[in-house]
Amino acid sequence: MARLDKDLPGWRISDSPRSRDEGWNSQLQQLLDHISQHGSLPVWAGSRSKEENSLGNWLRSQRQSLQAGRLQRERGDKFDAIAPS
Repeated sequence: MARLDKDLPGWRISDSPRSRDEGWNSQLQQLLDHISQHGSLPVWAGSRSKEENSLGNWLRSQRQSLQAGRLQRERGDKFDAIAPS
């Protein structure tokens, strides 16, 4: 790993709470952008766009987590305001 750190700085994905929050918020912003551009939620299957399918899978996963009570309350509130079930 020391060699990777030397040869490829930044290769590690940080798993800190801050980086997880930033990643989640980034996905949420992509969802907002998609809705703004297309006027609809992304689909998780059947789109010709890999980006839409990926975002649709994230959306589906977040809905499942929300319904199962596994989504942090703050995230659930943000998510439910944008994409209610």
